Amino acid sequence: MKSILIFSLALVALPVSAAELPIPEEQAALAAIAEGLFDRPPEWSATKGAKTLVWSNKPRYIRVILDPKTGHVTDYFSNGIPVTDGRLTKLAACKELKSLAYDHSANWNFKEIPAADFSGAGFEAFADSKVESVKIGGSLCGEAGALAIAKMKNLKTLVLHHVPMTRPGMEAISKNGSQTSFTLSCMHQASLYDLLPLVATMPKVEELTINETFLTWDKGLEALSKPVGPLKKINFGFGAAVFPEDLAKLKAALPTVEITTVPYDKLLHGSLAEKYYAPRLKRLMTAEEYARLEQLAAGKP
Repeated sequence: MKSILIFSLALVALPVSAAELPIPEEQAALAAIAEGLFDRPPEWSATKGAKTLVWSNKPRYIRVILDPKTGHVTDYFSNGIPVTDGRLTKLAACKELKSLAYDHSANWNFKEIPAADFSGAGFEAFADSKVESVKIGGSLCGEAGALAIAKMKNLKTLVLHHVPMTRPGMEAISKNGSQTSFTLSCMHQASLYDLLPLVATMPKVEELTINETFLTWDKGLEALSKPVGPLKKINFGFGAAVFPEDLAKLKAALPTVEITTVPYDKLLHGSLAEKYYAPRLKRLMTAEEYARLEQLAAGKP
């Protein structure tokens, strides 16, 4: 009985105020976001000279970085945290926040929370904020979220990994006049092909990254060959396959744009490639296309 009682007490969430943030409003906001999610108090650490506060209950954690001079929170990152619209609104209390990023936050991980709570509408609170970078990975952010992100006046970098996106949502984001860097990874393939023409219309984007997909001249590349903005670099990153002749065609169409790719062998080989990228590419390609990719990965033309 005694051992059962001790075990039960260990599961009781400890107060998140055990390590205090210097700004009371930011302390209250982060405490509210972390409430009930961790069984140990947050801990301080130093990252490249900046003070960092971490709530951790692996693989779930929240990490915030503080400005060493003012004590304000400047960076927020979480993994495995249900970043609902309510939590996003609370986070807006961090008035000096510059970077906001979260992974693996969706109702498929938290079935007790309705999908509507993950709409992304909470980004409305950041329209006039100082946030310059937003990264969302493996999470929901519906049309309401895209429309809200599109209103962020100081947004420079937007990264969307495994985030379903509608055409109206992408259309709104593509009209944001402040973004200079945009990354898009592995969506529903049909919608991705449909959305790339909108990506090409982004007025100030200088660097574009596309991951985890298969592109040909007719499916995506031709649209990217006619950018409206001052595009300087296209990076076909992890899990993105483009055949040599289509790549040559794109380079010819964009002679002043730096275009980089992942070596073909790394698209199919290595722990992450074999577990994630190669199976996804195989589903996106015909048997003949995938066979050719295997030949390229083996160093054969």
